[in-house]
Amino acid sequence: MNIFCKRSAALLATVSTIGLASPALADDHGLDLSGETVEWIIPFSETGGSARWANFYAPLLSEALPGNPTVVVTFMPGAGSTRGGQPLPGGGI
Repeated sequence: MNIFCKRSAALLATVSTIGLASPALADDHGLDLSGETVEWIIPFSETGGSARWANFYAPLLSEALPGNPTVVVTFMPGAGSTRGGQPLPGGGI
């Protein structure tokens, strides 16, 4: 399996998981993201296949999340994708 297929499969799995989990999370915790901005960090370059999928799914993710927040795709390539996996919730970049 080439690197493009692996990245696409990982991205698809992430989006699917978020899409399936978001209604359950919203119901259990009263989550409302109206007027919020959700930053979706992609640990790859904005020139590859992951960028195409992320930009394709961002509006769909916005529709699936409660309150229809704005979803912003942020690309953080570097260090073998480790850089994009480092940010902490709450602005710990």
